[in-house]
Order: sequence, then structure tokens, then C-alpha cells
Amino acid sequence: MFQIKNSLISLSLFLVLIIFLFYADFKFKELCTDIVNICDEMEDSIKTADSEVSFQKAMDLFDMIQERGSIAAIYINHMDYDVMLNEALKLSVYLENDDESESEASLHLLKYSTKHMKELQVPNIENIF
Repeated sequence: MFQIKNSLISLSLFLVLIIFLFYADFKFKELCTDIVNICDEMEDSIKTADSEVSFQKAMDLFDMIQERGSIAAIYINHMDYDVMLNEALKLSVYLENDDESESEASLHLLKYSTKHMKELQVPNIENIF
């Protein structure tokens, strides 16, 4: 009887872990997709020199990463999450100070690192080894 109880507990913990991993993976990929989409929109608004709209989008982006990134911070390498958060913060500061070249560089770095982290979540031989 004791072995059956231990087996059921182990099985239930394993199922909870698998469900959490699938949920975290889905939420992280959804967050990455949203970040890339916002970055694409911001590229256009930076080029048209609409600094007020760009700054508001950057602040929304920073808030979104901060709010929805709690699962990402658990699921991925914490340093990668910090890079996303720091780049979003730098982007808002650059936009606030009307530094177009630095804001574009920060935006592209945020977009590239987010795409790269999303690609790392796809299981393939390259990501495993």
C-alpha cells in the first residue's frame, strides 16, 4: 500500500511538472512574439520621429516585460530575462532623451535577443548540444 501511495505521489508531481513546463513554454513564446511585434511597430514610429508615441510604446513594452516576465524568469536563464528588461529600460531612456541612433540600436538588440531566446526554446539537435 505504501509503494502505491509513493508511486501516485511521484506520478502526480511529474504530471504537474510537465503541465507547468508546457504552460511556461507557451507563455514565454507568447511574450516573445508580443515583444517582437511591438518592436516592429516601434521601428516605424522611431523613423517617423514621433517621439511621444515611441516613448509610450517603450514604457508599455517595459511594463509588459516586467508584468508578464515572472514566468519567463523562472523558465529561462535569469540573465537572459534581465537583458530583455534592461534593454527595454534603456530604450525608454534613449527615447526620452531623443537619442535616435541609440534607441534604434537598443530596439534592434531587444528584438534580436528576444527572437534568439524564442528560437532556443525549440527542441532540436543544435539546442540540445
